[in-house]
Amino acid sequence: MHRKFVFALIFSFSVILTIQIFAQTKLPGQWSLMFNGNYFTNFGISEAMRGTGEEFYNDLSKDYNNSKFPFGESGTQSFNFGGQLSYRFPESNFSPYLSLNLFFFFLNSDASYLSTSAFASITLFVWSLGCEYTLGLPADLLNIFGRLGINTSTIAGNVHYFTETDVIPTQRLGFETEIGGRLNIPETPLAVELITNYSNINLIGKSYTKPASQPRLYLPERELNDGKNPDNPNDKDRTIDFLSIKLGLKLWF
Repeated sequence: MHRKFVFALIFSFSVILTIQIFAQTKLPGQWSLMFNGNYFTNFGISEAMRGTGEEFYNDLSKDYNNSKFPFGESGTQSFNFGGQLSYRFPESNFSPYLSLNLFFFFLNSDASYLSTSAFASITLFVWSLGCEYTLGLPADLLNIFGRLGINTSTIAGNVHYFTETDVIPTQRLGFETEIGGRLNIPETPLAVELITNYSNINLIGKSYTKPASQPRLYLPERELNDGKNPDNPNDKDRTIDFLSIKLGLKLWF
């Protein structure tokens, strides 16, 4: 009997100690601000985003158009940085959010088919409005979550092959989905997130404008031209989408 009592006392003390060590994060408020980012972990998904530098060069050589963007090349560099403001509804699994992200893709090419080095880049400023659903309570030690949102993007770029050409900033509408995991750091208002994001940037608004010049002649700027070229029966729309794996640091307040 005495041994059972001692065992029960030790077990109870262990449970209490475990609860104290792994207590739920104490959240000072319903709001949270997160900063997220990555380097090199952005991957084009559509055929249009997985072109090579040589394909890009051959297309530009014909009429300053491109059927694909050259970011399927192994030497492509990319990064992302952004922030997200969200509000956690009391006693709810839902949290609306507003986010702003910068995505950048860059290819520097010095391949044998070029007489000199060349590069191409695209920059995307993406505003997103959406909602998060969290499995479990947002204040639990660990969360699994999913997000769905609509986005509006400003897209710009630069191409330096035969001449240096700016891609005129343009706006598009699209959507994003995310899944991830969150570790709420015990006894702090901080959390760390691992996020997998899929973004389709130009679901709505694709267009085409014929370049104002011919190859080898100076072309200071051109449109994004993600829409179908009406003068080319074999052409088709270009979807700008990608998968992004990133880390985030969240502050509850």
